[in-house]
Amino acid sequence: MATVEPLLPPIPQAAIVFVGSGDFHHVSLGLVGRRREPCNLLVLDAHPDWMRGVPFLHCGTWLYHAARLPNVATVYHVGGQIDFDNHFRWLAPWSLLQSGKIKVISAARRFHGGRWETTNHQPLRANPDEPVLPSRVEALFGRDRADLAARPLHISIDKDVLCAAEAASNWDCGCLTLAEVTGVIRHFLAAAHGRLVGADIVGDWSPVRVRGPVAMALHHFEHPRVAIASDEATRRNLRANLALLAALLETSTG
Repeated sequence: MATVEPLLPPIPQAAIVFVGSGDFHHVSLGLVGRRREPCNLLVLDAHPDWMRGVPFLHCGTWLYHAARLPNVATVYHVGGQIDFDNHFRWLAPWSLLQSGKIKVISAARRFHGGRWETTNHQPLRANPDEPVLPSRVEALFGRDRADLAARPLHISIDKDVLCAAEAASNWDCGCLTLAEVTGVIRHFLAAAHGRLVGADIVGDWSPVRVRGPVAMALHHFEHPRVAIASDEATRRNLRANLALLAALLETSTG
């Protein structure tokens, strides 16, 4: 975090920050780390972003460091779908997951393999092909109401949690709709009595331009081939950004 936080300009405490591409999701670590009072952290992301044991900070490791910050009480990771139970599971912070410091609600399926069989988690969708109902959200998070009411909330959103029809990203997309994601946001903010201390939104699309063999190799292996016109990507993401902003402001008292 020491490499991120000093580089950030002065930001109001309850600011909603649009960061850009999901490649820069590690900026969220600096935003969360600026708070000294305890808060809960809601992360909506198709990817885990919590790899441990990596010797440098990037978009795939930031959440591991955020979960260990002294001011972060509980991390709620919602909407995960990709890279949770493949070979990347060996880099997961299992002690934090199994202790409940990080609570996982996946998008549409349970994860399997390794320690997932003994780690408590459930999918947001009761049926993978049916949208989430408010009653389902209440059933999943009702037991956390006391924890959510006890402290304010920071929300970090990667638009790759949305399906491709709802947002365009440089990364593999998830499967949730805008209505489902904004429904989760509203539920969490209501449970926190509207106390939003900050939010960040990443996951915008842009043409990828890299230089050097290492950067080119990372782009080749990590970024999917996204065939979309720039104006269409802008249209989708503008609609998504406005809907997410409306949900954040609607019930926030921060």
